[in-house]
Amino acid sequence: MGKEGPLTKRAKKLLESYGSKFTPDQYKDGLHYENMLKFGEEMKKSGHDFNIDAYNAAVWIHDLGHYVVDNKENLGGDNYNRDEHKRRGLDIFNKEFREHINDEDLEEKISACIVYHSGPLDEQGEAYLLKHPELQVIREADRASFYHPSFTLNHLQWNPDKEKLSSFEKFINDNYDEFMNLGKPTAAGKKIINKWRTEADKLISSYRAKNSD
Repeated sequence: MGKEGPLTKRAKKLLESYGSKFTPDQYKDGLHYENMLKFGEEMKKSGHDFNIDAYNAAVWIHDLGHYVVDNKENLGGDNYNRDEHKRRGLDIFNKEFREHINDEDLEEKISACIVYHSGPLDEQGEAYLLKHPELQVIREADRASFYHPSFTLNHLQWNPDKEKLSSFEKFINDNYDEFMNLGKPTAAGKKIINKWRTEADKLISSYRAKNSD
C-alpha cells in the first residue's frame, strides 16, 4: 500500500488506541481496514477521482463506533445497531479527531464517511454522496473488503469446520447483496469486488474439495 500521510497516521493511531481497550472479534486482525485501503488503491488505478488521503483516514476511523469502552458492549455483534454505531463513531471523531483537521471540506468528507459508510441513505446522505466521491468509495469498500482473498484465507485458517464455513459464506454473500443493492456501485467497484469474489470462491471450493468426506 502507498505511503501514509500525517492525517492517515493519526487516524490509524486513534483506532489503535481504542482497539487496545476493546476490539470486536471480526476486526482483531485489521483485515477489514487493510482490504478497504486496497480497494481505494484499486479505484485510484481505475481512474476514479477522489481524495485518497481523506479516504484513507476515514477508513481507519469509520468503525470507531464499534469500540464502546465503558461497558464493553460489542456493537459489531448480534445486537448490532447501525444508527448507534454511527452516532458513537461521530461523537469520537468530534471529540478526538476533528481538531486536527484545518480544512472544512476535508472535515466534512471524513465525517460523512463515518455517518454514511453503510446502510440506506437519507436526504443528507444522498447530498453528501453527490458532493464527496470518497463516500461512494468507502460505501463500496466497506462491503467489498470481506470478499478479498485474505479475508477468506484468514477464516479458513481459524474457523475450518463446515458449519462455520457455511455461516461465513452466508455472511460474505449478504455483504455482496448489500454492495449491489444499497451501495449503488460504480462500474469500477463492481469489477473489483467480482474479481475478489472469484478468487475467494476458488479458495472455498478448493478447501471443500480437499476436506470432503
